[in-house]
Amino acid sequence: MRDNSRKLSYQTNVLEDIQDSVMVIGNKTRRIQFANHQAKTMIPGLSSTSTLDEVLRTLLSYSEEQSQAIQTQLVNGQSWQGDYPLLIDGQARHFRHRIYPHKIGSQVSSLVIVSTDITELINTRQQAEAANMAKSQFLANMSHEIRTPMIGILGTVDLLDVDTLDSAQVKKLATIRECGEQLLQIINQILDVSKIEIGTLTMRPEICAFPDFINQTVNMVMPLIREKGLQIRTQISPEIPQRIMIDSVHFRQILLNLLHNAIKFTNTGEVMVKAALEMSDSHPELLVSVADTGIGIPHDKAETIFEPFTQVDDSASRGFGGTGLGLYICRNLVDLMGGSIRYEQATEGNGSLFSFRLPIELPTAQSEECSTEDFQSLRPALAELLDFKPVHLLVVEDNELNRKIVSQMLQNYGFQVSTAENGLDCLRLLQDYDFELILMDMQMPVMDGYETTAIIRQDPRIQHLPIIAMTAHAMTGDREKCLACGCTSYISKPFKAEQLTEEVIRHLEQAASPRKRPLYPAQQLINDLIPELIEMLQSMIDDLISAIELRNLEMVQNIGHDIKGTAGMYGFMEISRVAGEIEQAARDKSMRKLHALSQQLLYLFEQANTKVC
Repeated sequence: MRDNSRKLSYQTNVLEDIQDSVMVIGNKTRRIQFANHQAKTMIPGLSSTSTLDEVLRTLLSYSEEQSQAIQTQLVNGQSWQGDYPLLIDGQARHFRHRIYPHKIGSQVSSLVIVSTDITELINTRQQAEAANMAKSQFLANMSHEIRTPMIGILGTVDLLDVDTLDSAQVKKLATIRECGEQLLQIINQILDVSKIEIGTLTMRPEICAFPDFINQTVNMVMPLIREKGLQIRTQISPEIPQRIMIDSVHFRQILLNLLHNAIKFTNTGEVMVKAALEMSDSHPELLVSVADTGIGIPHDKAETIFEPFTQVDDSASRGFGGTGLGLYICRNLVDLMGGSIRYEQATEGNGSLFSFRLPIELPTAQSEECSTEDFQSLRPALAELLDFKPVHLLVVEDNELNRKIVSQMLQNYGFQVSTAENGLDCLRLLQDYDFELILMDMQMPVMDGYETTAIIRQDPRIQHLPIIAMTAHAMTGDREKCLACGCTSYISKPFKAEQLTEEVIRHLEQAASPRKRPLYPAQQLINDLIPELIEMLQSMIDDLISAIELRNLEMVQNIGHDIKGTAGMYGFMEISRVAGEIEQAARDKSMRKLHALSQQLLYLFEQANTKVC
């Protein structure tokens, strides 16, 4: 008996010395049988009269009903574990509580509650999460800063592409575009990963004409297919409805990532895209697969390919390029869309097969009414919208290069453009001139786009003007922030000329009333003088053609300059632009360009003459 007492005393001393809180509660009495020093510190006033219910409600902040539910679980011989905060000496501490039923034979004799202080672990985890969040935010901000000059690079390439270039210049331009688009792809991947890790990526389902959508996406990789001498086939099941509701932006991103990988790792053979419809629990699912005849994936690497910054091996990164982010982004996008993605093991060296399935919805009658037409159908609207009357746009942008490029993009489509360097300059111009639409950069010194837009919306004279926000910020929430301050729409830099023009046309049409757009007095005067202008232009163009035939470059330059100014004044912006190119070609002594441009000028004049007559 003395030995047993000595043994029990030793065990009690050991329990007093450990860092964890330990309590033993009798199963029948439901009262404390033992509590070490740490337990008494954690629950002041703990004694042999304390009950299990009191202990649980103190430790877990539970209601009596929840406490009873846990007790029932324990009496039935099942253990329990949970993490909860507890206020000790005025400080919040976090504990991991584990409750074990102690049995003698088949009967539960007592309950052992062990509580471990995990406050430092929680703090360390929170610090790691905060550091990871800061890293992701830094990547997002860095991506934004890099995206800003990309509009200058790719925009300049677009503008150069409309010029007459020799073969060597065309090749150099193609190289610049290819490198710029590769850089933009990497930037976008980093930005996507940042948005995924921050948790700000959201899905926006919309109506999608599915067969056309697949074919358009495949056409985007056709230059790469032709360059490598591959074949590409598509197989779309007729069971798939012509129009479905899906997040087409992120769907296309998934498919393009898989297609680019298939093409990159395939040197001979083909790439196959299949799409089918399957039913899961009476809900339609889209099953899409991309198969190739490339190098395949080793069996031991297949499980890690969807992890970030993962390549099949180091040589793949060196030989084929890439960041190792494409499949990681695909997996996360598919997860967010409620689907799944998998790699089906193929024979190594004999191709890969990736497939993903996504739940889809069929468009309702209401959503069909809200669908928008594509840009091709807007092109005729551009000519009707301009109607040979100058449409005056205001570009507000603090970056000088971006200001010039955006202006040139719009002028190429026949718009009249004025510019402002910041919001304050914008407000001054709006006091003196009439504009029909504003393109507003949102990050500017002196006065940014958010404040400027808010002021415009408070002015009854100009509050109706459409305002399109231009920003290199592409994080979720940026669009909503722009719309909240009063912007009509939002376009993310970098953008192509057609994207920008499409957005401008869309909002000019929406802003126009069903009646003919009211003319300003100056425009009415211009319309009255147009017949006289047409006659004048005919004479000037005849003189220009004669001067080109006589190779009198000085006269060509002077006449080109006169046509440029006259046509521009009357709103014939395309004629004005080509005349300006003729003036420059005469200055450069390029007869080949002059002949081509003169034919283009004649064609534009005939169109204008037909329209007016």
